[in-house]
Amino acid sequence: MKWEWQKFQSKKLNFLPILLFLLLLLIPWLLQFSSSQESRDAQKIIDAQATKTDLESEIDRLAKHKGNPTRIAALTKEIEIYQVLLSALKEGDDKKALQTQSNIAQENYQEMIASGQTGEQVNEQKLLSAKLKYFSDHQLALIEPLTTQKLPLINYFVFFIQLIPYTAFWLIALLFLCKYFTDEQTDTAGVWVWLTPQRPVVLLFKKALLYYVSLCISLACPLLVVSVIVSIFSGVGMRGYPLFFLDETSEIVMKSAFSYLAEYIISTILLYLLLTVFCATLSIIFEKFTITFAVSLCLIILGQLLLKDKINIFNLPEIISTCSRIEFLKLIRMLGLFIVCSTGVFFVLIKERTKGKCVIRTH
Repeated sequence: MKWEWQKFQSKKLNFLPILLFLLLLLIPWLLQFSSSQESRDAQKIIDAQATKTDLESEIDRLAKHKGNPTRIAALTKEIEIYQVLLSALKEGDDKKALQTQSNIAQENYQEMIASGQTGEQVNEQKLLSAKLKYFSDHQLALIEPLTTQKLPLINYFVFFIQLIPYTAFWLIALLFLCKYFTDEQTDTAGVWVWLTPQRPVVLLFKKALLYYVSLCISLACPLLVVSVIVSIFSGVGMRGYPLFFLDETSEIVMKSAFSYLAEYIISTILLYLLLTVFCATLSIIFEKFTITFAVSLCLIILGQLLLKDKINIFNLPEIISTCSRIEFLKLIRMLGLFIVCSTGVFFVLIKERTKGKCVIRTH
């Protein structure tokens, strides 16, 4: 293992994932400090005032054309609510502002239902209404990236997951794993595997373990650095901070932020293990980096197309956002099954490749 590590660290490019993951993790932090809290608070007042002005213009238009009195009464009530919201925002009364926002969201949702509207917009309004009502009823501080400059650590990582496509994570892993496993072939030393004192299966297993651990460390180190930075500036946050999602039947699902993040990390670690075995297997067949990466990417895309209406393990954030504890355990078992099957294929291929090869062993 020592020799494999020395060869691995001899190429500085192998440590590039650390930098890539760090840059990804810092994107939300840079975005958060692109504007001050004062400007965000001012923008909330501007938005509320603009909406109130639009409602007043709509009432004037309806009055001139002798519009529906019921509609005018509803708009007048909504203007009164926005006036309360403006007063709360200007006074800095967060609890009153949140209660008013909750009332507005519920009014808008009920209006959509009454008018017979359906679709994505109605579902989003339903989710917003439920979330604001929960925070208002339980007197919890609503922490939103667009309105809060300093996000606590837990909220920061939740924002990161929702901001950065998960594809970026497994693409980086796939790219570098393909590179790691095909480095020997690009170094014109492809025969070394079959002429070493150790069995090829043992040697390739050691290399796979090294690459997997290196990839996990490449992700863990930036996570640690960003965690320290964000915690110093904004604190850790609340483990039980509630997150709201819509499942496939448009029913609202609530999860704690800590549970959501824990499931995300566990799933990512297992997916990286699956990708490691997957890339190791393909590298034995194709040997060259470009072919191995292209074939692996095509197979993953094909798998996504086949699993479009089912569980898609390459879109973990969407899965874990609504799955229960039992469903999450099923996902873990499915990942484990894929890993075992890929490992089996990996060993069979090595056995086939060793047939007729001159393998030197020491006893």
